[in-house]
Amino acid sequence: MSKERQQMYERIWDEADYVIPPSENNAFFVMTNVVITPNQTRSKCPEDHFEIPKIICDYDQKTHQKNKEHTLNENVHPPETSQCQQGRIFNHKSHGRETGSCVKSDRDKNKGIHTCEITGWCPVELDILPMADQPLIQGTENFTVLIKNAISFPWFDIEKYRRNNMPNGICMFKPNNESTWLCPIFRLGDIVELAGGK
Repeated sequence: MSKERQQMYERIWDEADYVIPPSENNAFFVMTNVVITPNQTRSKCPEDHFEIPKIICDYDQKTHQKNKEHTLNENVHPPETSQCQQGRIFNHKSHGRETGSCVKSDRDKNKGIHTCEITGWCPVELDILPMADQPLIQGTENFTVLIKNAISFPWFDIEKYRRNNMPNGICMFKPNNESTWLCPIFRLGDIVELAGGK
């Protein structure tokens, strides 16, 4: 990984970064890995030909010049540019709609490859994990989750029947310790293991 890319990932990650979204109904999501694409904005850019190989197009200088003239005069219909089609979403991996132009790829600058231009989030995400053999956020199996619940019985005596879900103080659930089975704090590693994951 280049020094510039490495610096993007060197930061303090807290729960606002890795619990996405912060609140869900009957579920939660914890991020363990991330790919950062800096300076991404809504604009036009070349599609990623590594992810979608069939998006490579044959660049023709004459056709390109005619398309440039078309943008100056909207009444003239543009000629077809290789296999790029305006408005097409190539397949389910596509990062946006095609503009109809064939432009130089920003992924393979030395080989002169051209791809269909898209309109979307640009530059297109380069889906390479920062640490190929391990997750970026390590030790997530030891993160804990507090399952909060509040039970009350308003038809009866609200004070008498309000249930405290930590009657014995703060405690953590341990699968092999029956005395902790009512504890509302769970280790993520245990949740994944008990659900059949690794």
